[in-house]
Amino acid sequence: MSQFGSGMSDPIVSDGDKSFIGVNQRLQVNELQAGEVRESINGRMDGFWKPRKSVVARSAGISTGGRPLTLPFFVIDATKAISNATWASGVVTLTTTAAHGLTVGEIAYATLGNTVAGSVAPLTTGTPPPAGSYLMTVTGASTLTFAYAPATSTGTYTVSGTTGYLHSQLNDGAVSDIFGSCLYSNPSTAEDEFILVATNLDVKKIALESPYTITSIALPPSITIDAECHMLQAFDKVLIFREGRQALQWNGKTGDRFYKVASGPYTQPSTFTLGTVFLNGTATITVTSGDLINLSASVVGGTTSPSVILPAYFDNGSPAAEIDGYYVGSTIKLDAAATTTVIAYNSATRVATLAGGTTVSGTTYAMTLLQDSGINPGMAFKIVEVPTNIVSLNIDDAFVVAGTPFYNKVTYASAEPNGTYSISYTLLVSVGGGFSHMPAPPWATYFQRRLWVPYWYEVGGTVLNPTFTDRAIRDEIMASDIFDSDTYDQIAAQFRITGGIADYTVAMQPFYDDALMVLNRNSLHLVVGTQGTLSDTIVKELTSEVGCLARKSVVIQGPNVLFLSDNGVYGLTFVEQYNLRGVEMPISVNIQPYIDRINKSLADKSVGIYFNNRYWLAVPLDSRPGVPDAIGNNTVLVYNFLNKGWESIDTYGDSRFNILNFHIGKSGKRNALYIVTTTGGLHEVDVNEAENDVLAVDPALATVNARITARLTSRGYDMGSLERKRFTDTQIQMQSLDIESDCNLQISFTSNDPDAAETINTTSVLIGETLGFGDTANVRARLGGIRGFTGTLVIDRISGSPKVNSIAVSGSATNRQIITQS
Repeated sequence: MSQFGSGMSDPIVSDGDKSFIGVNQRLQVNELQAGEVRESINGRMDGFWKPRKSVVARSAGISTGGRPLTLPFFVIDATKAISNATWASGVVTLTTTAAHGLTVGEIAYATLGNTVAGSVAPLTTGTPPPAGSYLMTVTGASTLTFAYAPATSTGTYTVSGTTGYLHSQLNDGAVSDIFGSCLYSNPSTAEDEFILVATNLDVKKIALESPYTITSIALPPSITIDAECHMLQAFDKVLIFREGRQALQWNGKTGDRFYKVASGPYTQPSTFTLGTVFLNGTATITVTSGDLINLSASVVGGTTSPSVILPAYFDNGSPAAEIDGYYVGSTIKLDAAATTTVIAYNSATRVATLAGGTTVSGTTYAMTLLQDSGINPGMAFKIVEVPTNIVSLNIDDAFVVAGTPFYNKVTYASAEPNGTYSISYTLLVSVGGGFSHMPAPPWATYFQRRLWVPYWYEVGGTVLNPTFTDRAIRDEIMASDIFDSDTYDQIAAQFRITGGIADYTVAMQPFYDDALMVLNRNSLHLVVGTQGTLSDTIVKELTSEVGCLARKSVVIQGPNVLFLSDNGVYGLTFVEQYNLRGVEMPISVNIQPYIDRINKSLADKSVGIYFNNRYWLAVPLDSRPGVPDAIGNNTVLVYNFLNKGWESIDTYGDSRFNILNFHIGKSGKRNALYIVTTTGGLHEVDVNEAENDVLAVDPALATVNARITARLTSRGYDMGSLERKRFTDTQIQMQSLDIESDCNLQISFTSNDPDAAETINTTSVLIGETLGFGDTANVRARLGGIRGFTGTLVIDRISGSPKVNSIAVSGSATNRQIITQS
């Protein structure tokens, strides 16, 4: 009878996983529970593990007219003639006919050519440098050098033609930066959806149907976008929010451009008496009162063919012919007795030419008979005075505008018997410190038919030249009127979220019923009572123990609220009839090593979204802690709600692929997840079972194929014992899912105490073939007696898309006897 203790007589035992549920990098590898893995790179877990599907570019990076110049160097900003050119030891020296005006030692960017366009090489003899742009070092008042390696080591070039030139080739029409994006759905059809991308020059509209056509939407004249902006579709228009600047809006009409929102001083509601016709349950107001629309005019033409400049918000972005129809024929009231008619209107300059009269600069004039009432469905009115013979209406009754069937008519529902009356109305009065135009917020949240914005700036100036003064307050918010993006109520008492402590508002997120969650940097709050007039709104603190780090990381999923905090990804959940409670620890605790690598200076740009039962969080991940080398959101952390665990760390095979925003839009009849990159490229996620991503990473290049590096690192298998083991073999149950490529895996094995790492073999060698689409295999591999306290299996995808159903590792305990010597 053999005695246990010798390596040959130890029993063989097995350990393994029948399914996979999530990544755990917090505990030691042998402490992981069944189904947990040490690492999943570009993988998905639905019981089994498999490589993620590919990301495919649907439109290239956005660029117009060539590549932009964004590097910090001087340029040759005027054409300089070249008189001589020599080369020696791989360096070309150019001599300009006249002094170039740059300082010795500076780096200059210049284009070499013999025409202003620089299309033809100006130098001959030997192997001269081609026409093109070069970074040059200034070596003298008229000399510059740049590196170039011709076939011969020294010589002199001949300047061909009349002369050669150095000049800049800057393109003012080139797109240099991408600043924001949003999903846009055409309200007139259920089929059309687009991604709008804001560039420095205009807004690109990308259709979410092949061939993903790109069209341009112009910005207002002399307006460019030069900083991060937030884009949002609300009230049948798209708004671009620019911190400290007048927001822009687009009405959704093809051919129209963005225009500035209403701004400047706000005319508080006044009383006006209008004729009202009651007919079959509908009240119709004909809006003709000049008290509704006032404008500050500037003299342009004096007393002969006088004209005025209409306020900026009168330019609604419509085509010129359509705008003319609004204003031509309307009446300007010059004084108590005299009026004059608008006989022409120039939409480019907003100049309205009058039939006669005299205008005075700085005077406020009333404009009547304007075709557009300026009133939108959903706006509320209050009745101030009614005739004595009115049956169903009373003073202080309020009603909501039901429609605007004509430009100068407004309707609301009423049970008043048929008839015509003169009734005095007023718009609803502010419940706070008065109404204001949009206060130049950096972003907005749509909730309960209102826009909720940070109240960081005070609106002032004039209608034509508004000003925005920083209030130096970062914890106060404002709400727009219902269905009105131009009118905001200053409810300072209720909406000062933290009372001026060391905190500021980072995000707002719709919650449930009438509650809005306000996520501050160091605390979380709930605004309740948001329906109705806001007079009974209450703000209550949820917790001051945690705050939000990145606005765009906030996501609602069922009863859960997820966001990136200083401690990692934090979660709140609804309990006890919609009361919020924080979880005891961040849900990212199992991937804390990755959280520690998030670039601190870029962390607030992280972006999250909920799609396909997963929380996708794009973060700027440095290569290792303490080495800030990320330049954008280069990695996606994927949390699977079905598994309640992190299933993958998604990476992309090109450092230029950085995520600006996620969007969910229709691809055919179903929604798909899209990525907008920092170069403006639109990419669809989870397209097919492929080995490469197809990425748009450079506006000047076609798409590139970037390999998807898919790896599964198992937990540590210790067979439930603290003894050292001798690992004998492993089994992998797998199936091929890729219809285009045969499946092959690389198997490696690592052990701890003693540490060892060995490449075992490929599955194609072990089973004698690669797996075709749908084929399954039980792959067995010898581990050759690798010794260690615990062993980990590493699976790398070589080709195809393998579905790994289960893993098993076998071995025996060694040196279990303790021999005592006397």
